Amino acid sequence: MATLTYGPDATTITVDDRALAHLQYVIFQRYRRHEPFVMTLVTGEAGSRQRRSTWMTPGAPVSFAYDREDMPQLDRVWLEELMKQSYSGTGLVYTEPLEEETVLDEAAASEVLAAADAIVGAAASTPRVGTRRTAERTAA
Repeated sequence: MATLTYGPDATTITVDDRALAHLQYVIFQRYRRHEPFVMTLVTGEAGSRQRRSTWMTPGAPVSFAYDREDMPQLDRVWLEELMKQSYSGTGLVYTEPLEEETVLDEAAASEVLAAADAIVGAAASTPRVGTRRTAERTAA
């Protein structure tokens, strides 16, 4: 887990290393352009979620601390979406995924793959429409 520390009161927020690397990129891009913006982070586990909005302004102290030495690879599509959000009226919003959401997504993906396999299997055993007529015309 990585830590974002911001402002004169040194507000600290802990998030995933990869997520913080993406947030750091967006924050630095906005600061480089001298553009303040609102950033909202929703963090914590189920039952103890916390939502914190912060006015991010260039000149205020901000630091990023990572548990790992290597920098996570950045996803261009995610960066574009985060940058786009940062210019919206609600500002940049990052919601940390719940552990249950990940498990449900994997279970749902397994169900979808099983259903797709069943459809492909059924389609392979079903004669194609029009195949018989084409064969009859060829024989005549």
